[in-house]
Amino acid sequence: MSKLSSRPSKRAYYDVFRDRRFTRQDLWRVFANPYLTAGGKDAWPKDDFMSWLDLDTKTWIESAPGVRGGEGWRLSRSVIQHFTDQHTDHLKVRIEVCERISQVEVRLGELTVQEHLSQRRSIEIWWMFEPSVPIPGPDINQRRRDPLQYFIFAAPAATPQEELQRRVKAAEAHVIALIEAEQTRIASNLLALQNLLEGIRRNRS
Repeated sequence: MSKLSSRPSKRAYYDVFRDRRFTRQDLWRVFANPYLTAGGKDAWPKDDFMSWLDLDTKTWIESAPGVRGGEGWRLSRSVIQHFTDQHTDHLKVRIEVCERISQVEVRLGELTVQEHLSQRRSIEIWWMFEPSVPIPGPDINQRRRDPLQYFIFAAPAATPQEELQRRVKAAEAHVIALIEAEQTRIASNLLALQNLLEGIRRNRS
């Protein structure tokens, strides 16, 4: 049968069911695709599917029969409290980060809070500037980029305001330098084109 690592995580159960009771059919509705992807053969929540879930070994899942009997389960209070506290802490961090970046002076682009739900709801601070015209040159981290792509850097949520301000100013200076270089290149090309046209017209006259 499928590997243990392919089974739904504690977080996956919580994200769907929270403190609600769930049945075999509920489990199938939510986890059928991961089960089949892991090599499951059942076409309905039968013994192989339930064996894959392995509910009996999960101490954080409790039996919860229905009002008229019948099998059912729910997450333990300790698990619900754990994720509730985690969510509360996450909101506190997000509010604190938003307050901190609001104190940073940004002349070019914008600072935003980015949440990565796939990475335990981690938070990052992103500075981003999307040019309206092509701007050749490397990104903030000196990696190559398409001239029409945005410029970006990411910073940890705990980055102090002073460090954020320093990085924003450095990013702005980097982009402005590229804009000035592109402006100079275009002006030079325009002058060369103008001289070329004038030479052609003189030769025709």
